[in-house]
Amino acid sequence: MTWSRIDPGATLASGSWSRGVLWERGNRFLIFGNREGNLVEDYNRRLLSWDHVAYIDLEAFGIYQPPELTLSLAAQEMGLAALEEGVCADFEVVCEDGRRIACSRRLLEERWEWFRDKRREFQENVNHVFNGMGPGIRVRGDVALPDLPGVLVEGDREAGGRPDPRLTSRTLQLSEPYPITLAFLQWIYTQGLITRLQHAPAVLSALLLLGTTYNLKELEIQVKHAMHRALTHTTSVGVYEVATLCDCQSLQIRALKVVMVSTK
Repeated sequence: MTWSRIDPGATLASGSWSRGVLWERGNRFLIFGNREGNLVEDYNRRLLSWDHVAYIDLEAFGIYQPPELTLSLAAQEMGLAALEEGVCADFEVVCEDGRRIACSRRLLEERWEWFRDKRREFQENVNHVFNGMGPGIRVRGDVALPDLPGVLVEGDREAGGRPDPRLTSRTLQLSEPYPITLAFLQWIYTQGLITRLQHAPAVLSALLLLGTTYNLKELEIQVKHAMHRALTHTTSVGVYEVATLCDCQSLQIRALKVVMVSTK
């Protein structure tokens, strides 16, 4: 809670810049003016320019709006308990090391769009296979389905091609180790980062990659917030690397500043 000067660099060193406004949701400060004008002349003539807009990325300085809670703390605790106790668990996520975590397929479909789309594709391919076996065979969406055979019947291209080999009717192969997979499922169940496992630096980096890969914006925002809070000289290099991979420019810039300070 102290005032400090923000150095925006050389962008505003030339031109005539005057009025500004805070864009809270974008974590930016917008400044209006004319990049080819003269500040002294405009000030003497009492002129305000609105020709151009420059912005200062406040998140790169650690100033931003923290993410809002999607679920209440009580609901998050209930979700975490449901995962640990295997409540309504009818599906399994298989980790890279072969360990399995029981979970709810319905919950995965509701909160993970990629998984929902893949399940729909899988269902369509299964229906196509059963329809090719002859009349009288019907498949309902709420019935446990067998694994698909290795080769689909003729016409599988029109039905969407071969299904994702990582997905069967009861399991999903996730190429992540057990701690990362568990932390990810904890987020699916709680929509938040509330465990010590999730806040480990290596786990945060993996969760940011998962959020970027599967386009989970809420997960990205929450992980970036956790990384901002935990950014130190020790973690700055790792944060900079994963922020670069995930194109999180604000976090990348702030982490780079910490790296440069620590190497002086």
